Order: sequence, then structure tokens, then C-alpha cells
Amino acid sequence: MVNCGLCLKEYRYKCPRCGFRTCSMLCCAEHKMRDNCSGVRNNAAMVKYEEFDDAKLHQDLKFLEVVDRNIFAAKRDPTSHHTQMFPVIVDYLRRGAYKRGVFLKFLPIGMSRRMQNTSKFNQKEDLITWRLEWIFPLCDDQTFYDESVSERLLLRDCLHKHVSPKKALGMLDPLKHYAANYDQVEVLMEEKKFGEQFRYHRLELDSSLCDNLIAKNVIEFPCFRVVLRDNLEDYSIVPDEEFLPTKQKIVSRREEWKKNKKRNQRVD
Repeated sequence: MVNCGLCLKEYRYKCPRCGFRTCSMLCCAEHKMRDNCSGVRNNAAMVKYEEFDDAKLHQDLKFLEVVDRNIFAAKRDPTSHHTQMFPVIVDYLRRGAYKRGVFLKFLPIGMSRRMQNTSKFNQKEDLITWRLEWIFPLCDDQTFYDESVSERLLLRDCLHKHVSPKKALGMLDPLKHYAANYDQVEVLMEEKKFGEQFRYHRLELDSSLCDNLIAKNVIEFPCFRVVLRDNLEDYSIVPDEEFLPTKQKIVSRREEWKKNKKRNQRVD
């Protein structure tokens, strides 16, 4: 007779995940907590050939039916485009960003940053409104978000919502250290490239958000790191001679595209 693995009474249940035997729901719950077991059967677990029987075959068929049903449901989902991985509005945003020279990348559907992205492209006004993420390292990496910010605003005006000289008077403001040293505030943007970590672009506060994002790699939405000028030596800054040629090519392409657009409008 096989006994319960906890109280040694005659077992009545067997864990679908690990096969641990228990005699009651109390012992089952204690097993999950003690052994950190989910209790959910692992449908992809390796099974030896000599242990493969009709029951295992039935489990595999049932698993494939669930997968097929989920694929069918995803195809019928009205929020997604049948021929694309992302909804159409996301594709519009990608195209709008490309015209502006922004290398915008999207994460797979279901990931948290993909679901948080509220950035949109207004075709009628030819305007992108970005979701912005602000990280303040000098305040224990406090992070703030802006849901919808026009690309035509100056970066300084975007930052003004969180840091401004007037806020230095508020002693309870968590960012008062930045406000008190407002003249030394710098905004950095991490260079999102595979194999190159912790390199940052130094942004221009008196340029628009659109101009600051030219030739930058953006994953879902821009993420800015706000530091003080005295702390720049702690960061690896991308040199201008490495970045400017790419930016100039993109700016030239944008200008040519605008000229062609005006020329086509005159013809029409």
C-alpha cells in the first residue's frame, strides 16, 4: 500500500505535475507550498518510450485540440489584423515613425510593455503622440509615465511636467533635487542595440521630441533617463561623430520626401 507523502495515511490523490501522493486537500495544499509546485500538468514533459501508453496518447491529442482551438480564436479576434501580427493602428504608428526616421520596434502581443503602449499616429493631422517613460536615477530610479505627448513639443516642455524651478519650493516633491539644480539637468536615452549595452544618447532640451528621436531605436515607446551634468561621467555617451552621419542621411531623406509630397499635391 502506498501512503500519503506527508501524513503517511493511505493516499487518495496524485499530483498531475510531479506525481506526489496525498490523502486530502489539506495535504495537497501543503505539498504545493512546501515544494513550490503549481499542480498543473506539464503537457510538454518528456515521456520515455516504454512508458508511453493510450492515456499519454489521449493527453497529447487533447493538448493539440486546445492549441488548435486557441489559434482559431485568435484569428477571429476583432482587435487584430488577419494578415499581420499587430492591429492596423499599430502598423500606422510604425509607418509614421519610419517617415520621421525613428526605428520603432514592437514586442510580441501579451508582453506588459506592448500592452502599456498608448502611443498613437493621427493620420489626419500627421502627428504622433507618444507615451513617455521618465527614469530619475538620483531619486532611487523613480519612474513616471506620460500617456500622450505631442511630438511637436520641445523636450524641455515635456520634462517641465515633472521637473521645473518652481517645484524646488515644494519640500515634499520627490524630485526636488533635480528642481534645485535645474540648470544642470540632462536627458539621456539608452541606445537599444543588440550586443551594445549601457550606451546613451545625449538629447537636446531645446529641440522637439520629434527631432530628438531621429535615428534612435525605440522599443514600444521612448524611455528617458534624467541626470545632472555632474553625473554624465557615470554614463557611456554615444559620440557625435558616430551618430551624426546617420542622422543627417535620415534628415535629408525626410526633406526629399516632403518636397515630393508638395510636388504631387501641386500636380493634383
